[in-house]
Amino acid sequence: MCITSRAGAQNIVLHLSGSFCVNQQQEFAYAGPGTVTSWVITGAHTSTQSNPDLFVTWTQTGAVSVTCNYTLNGVSNSTGAYPYTVSGTSSPSVSISASAASICSGATVTFTASAVNAGSPIYAWYQGGTSVGGNSASYATSGLTNGQQVYCQVESSNQCASPLIATSNTITETVSPSSTVTAAVALEGSAPCPGSIESFQCTAATNTGSTPPAGYSYQWYRNGSPATGITGPPPNVIAFAAGGLNAGDQVYCKVSTTSGCYTPSVNSNTVSAVFSASETFTPTIGVPKLNYCQGETATFTAQGNYPIGSCQWTSGGVNITGATATTYTFNVASVAQLKAIGLTASTPQTGCIANATQSTGVADAPFVVTPLPFPVPAVTITESGVITGGQPRFTFTATPANAGSLPSYTWSLNGATVGTGPTYNAGALPQGKANLILVQMTATSGICVAPDVVCQSINFEW
Repeated sequence: MCITSRAGAQNIVLHLSGSFCVNQQQEFAYAGPGTVTSWVITGAHTSTQSNPDLFVTWTQTGAVSVTCNYTLNGVSNSTGAYPYTVSGTSSPSVSISASAASICSGATVTFTASAVNAGSPIYAWYQGGTSVGGNSASYATSGLTNGQQVYCQVESSNQCASPLIATSNTITETVSPSSTVTAAVALEGSAPCPGSIESFQCTAATNTGSTPPAGYSYQWYRNGSPATGITGPPPNVIAFAAGGLNAGDQVYCKVSTTSGCYTPSVNSNTVSAVFSASETFTPTIGVPKLNYCQGETATFTAQGNYPIGSCQWTSGGVNITGATATTYTFNVASVAQLKAIGLTASTPQTGCIANATQSTGVADAPFVVTPLPFPVPAVTITESGVITGGQPRFTFTATPANAGSLPSYTWSLNGATVGTGPTYNAGALPQGKANLILVQMTATSGICVAPDVVCQSINFEW
């Protein structure tokens, strides 16, 4: 008979001895005849039982044992104690170093690994993510490319290694190709405003697309002579002070290096100094109309040829407290009040705007303000009738006063709406019965009257 111990997905038959790792769960199963009645475990541990299986995790190192008690044909039996050894975990680590971190293309670099807590490990080397080299503590190669990364993994020989495999630091190699260098000068950013600082950047490159090392030096020239300006950082940038360049000045740079992997020196292309045209910010005040009624609410709007940022509304040149939105709403009092309204606005627009904050007003606008009291609108009703087919037909006409040129009308007969417009053709009305004819008139929109809606009615009977 035997006890079977399963660690993970593998079944291991342990006879009279064995070893485990601390804090690693082991599964034991009784593989003989009979029925398991109990398990006896020595050593500090935690366990759970699900007959016929036993799950044990030893929490301390040292000698331990497992005994299975069972019955067979009504007789109690025991497997006897199976002895084991619980060992502590070890954490392997590995670091690597390189004989050189920056090389020219084709040079040999040797990488050396130093493993700790790994016993007699197995080495695996990786270059650019691909497995290279053999099972050795060192790896040499002459096939590195720029930016390629090298690292090492070791698999520990210790039984209780955690983790089993350790990964080293990664070394990124800088490989400079032996190649021809070119240089290109360009204006840095967009063309500056007249009188502003103007900067140029010189970009060095090689025929293989690699970037020259920081050891390159840059000498700038203006109109063929060494230029005076503020260089760097970075060293390939020069800034000419405000007024230090004239439009059309010719600028180029000479790139030099002492590196053995690159062309010693090269001149760039030549570029002309250019400046952007000046721009003007012009704010305006948008008014919804020119004719107002005294006491009416009006809203003025800040506008401009560029986006509006901050605003300050004024009256007679004095700031209006709290009036900093892009709109200003107020009650109209007089023409003088309207003409006194002004605006100081700023724009967030970038570019060559020398006057980003400007003031404007509406003093020249031909405002008209109708003063109080306003005329009172009125409406009268006249009726007329004709005999058609032996039946009288009645028409009612509304006559407005102080209602403007386009008043609107709503007619009702005995409380029910029957028509619109200045006349109401009632047709035949019941004889001997009083009929309530009512017209509601709304004055022309935009004129100054009070109120703007009036009604008139008559009781008509024939």
